[in-house]
Amino acid sequence: MSLKPQDLLIVLKIHAIKRHRWSYSSLSAGLFISISEAHAGVQRAVASHLLDPDHKLPIVQSVEEFLVFALRYTFPVQLGGLVHGMPTGYGGPPLRCRNLTKDKPPPVWKGHAGELLGYECPPIYSSAPAAAKSDTALYELLALADVMRIGSPRERGLIGDILVKRLRNS
Repeated sequence: MSLKPQDLLIVLKIHAIKRHRWSYSSLSAGLFISISEAHAGVQRAVASHLLDPDHKLPIVQSVEEFLVFALRYTFPVQLGGLVHGMPTGYGGPPLRCRNLTKDKPPPVWKGHAGELLGYECPPIYSSAPAAAKSDTALYELLALADVMRIGSPRERGLIGDILVKRLRNS
């Protein structure tokens, strides 16, 4: 059973809602995916040791390890040309005020009601931008994860620490 991009989206959503109870129906609605897709994604995340099999909550250490060390190899991305879109990576929250790369436009998810000009960065899953619009905590986790997918070694080192702290303190 191979992990799919939407499975990571599901894990991050469950983490973003903290320890509130969730249902497959609420995951489906919040992530703009079908209920069966939510169920299958949870099962794959459990099999991949990203979610606890009994409580269906993220295993934080496993999620940290995956995001910091495996994400860029499992779900690689190439930035595209300049487009208008919703900022992500070092241009999205919570990093936009840090000016990690002052001289170049940030990565953006093309379209998605974004007005910022930046380099096109395909989202981890097609419904991720829509889900991020309605959940600030999820948006921040996705933006940090995108730095891990596209950032330089220096950026990944800096942001990896922020991501780990964010996962542990939530």
